[in-house]
Amino acid sequence: MALCGELDMGDLAWIREQVEPVVDIAERVVLDLSAVTFLDCAVLGLLVALSQRAEGVGNSLQVCGLQPHLMALVELFALPAVLDFRVSRAWAEEGGA
Repeated sequence: MALCGELDMGDLAWIREQVEPVVDIAERVVLDLSAVTFLDCAVLGLLVALSQRAEGVGNSLQVCGLQPHLMALVELFALPAVLDFRVSRAWAEEGGA
């Protein structure tokens, strides 16, 4: 799955509607954010919640393709300890660590 543009609190319901059903049934979901130019804390919180939801049903959510300025934000909040971040979509799909 891929998301794009500027994602903020106003997009939470839409993101949840798109991603939640997939994490419930797919063993592994790769969420490509390479076309995302902005993320706010609410969206980051939703990504954590979606990851936890996936784990709760025995599935996984991997996030890939974050632009460097967004990865810096993610690292600031120590989210790599809670979310599975991958460098690229291809790497995530191949199962790279």
